[in-house]
Amino acid sequence: KVPEALADYSKAIELRPDDKSYLSRGMAYDNLKKYPEAQADFTKAIEQDPNNAGHYIFRGSANSALKKYSEAVADFTKAIELDPKNAGNYNLRGIANHELKKYPEAIADYTKVIELNPKNAGVYNLRGTANYALKNYAEALADFTKAIELDPKNVIAYDNRAKAYKALGKAKEAEEDLAKVKALEK
Repeated sequence: KVPEALADYSKAIELRPDDKSYLSRGMAYDNLKKYPEAQADFTKAIEQDPNNAGHYIFRGSANSALKKYSEAVADFTKAIELDPKNAGNYNLRGIANHELKKYPEAIADYTKVIELNPKNAGVYNLRGTANYALKNYAEALADFTKAIELDPKNVIAYDNRAKAYKALGKAKEAEEDLAKVKALEK
């Protein structure tokens, strides 16, 4: 049904080229994993309404899918300027910064997500991986532990915490976490 929707959205753009039509067609392209086309339509939507944070989020996500992480960071930054209380915007920028190996910037974004939504286990795990990459093993351990506290069945957090324990020379604790991973994967 998405290809039929593309034709409808293209016709709508011919009749009335507004940001909603471009956004809708861009989302259809995105669903088809046609990211360059999606990115182009999201850019048109931004041109029509440059004060809509969502438009920048969609384009930033398309840029991330295209591995254009610097462009994605710019889009997510603009979305944050327009909607600074949306934790998701910081999370997306953090992930893009993480992909760029800009770990301090990623940590700052993940920390902002935690301020806005302290019960998000996934973001503690993300911040932990950024801390681990910087060899901040104690901070990584604390983040992975908090992720597990919030989501006791988080296999990835246990696996990551085992690596942090190992880096800190705590082999027994690392083995216990790896055993927990195996138990949870059953």
